[in-house]
Amino acid sequence: MFFSLNMMPGHKPEWSAYFKGVRFKANQNAAWKWESFSYESTAKSGGIMAPCMDADMSTIVSTLIVPDKSKVIATLYYNCTVNIPCMFGYQLDKEYSNTFNDDIFAWE
Repeated sequence: MFFSLNMMPGHKPEWSAYFKGVRFKANQNAAWKWESFSYESTAKSGGIMAPCMDADMSTIVSTLIVPDKSKVIATLYYNCTVNIPCMFGYQLDKEYSNTFNDDIFAWE
């Protein structure tokens, strides 16, 4: 989970980014290394929206396997806009934009 909205008590939607990767070991005693790693999708992963509210989430994701292949550096830029569809799509003034960084190690 990289983002959650604290809207009203009991309404805390959350979004997660999903990735896939292939790890390998050169031999039985070697450390795990990344062979490939890629971004798959972003989706609402938990919680519920408040009544008559909706959110549009857009993301741009970059992944980089470091030269020794021990970890991936994932950077996610996101923008979340909250709308109120029952008020003719009124868009709240609040827009959430930020960057989320994470190191994903091959042995995790």
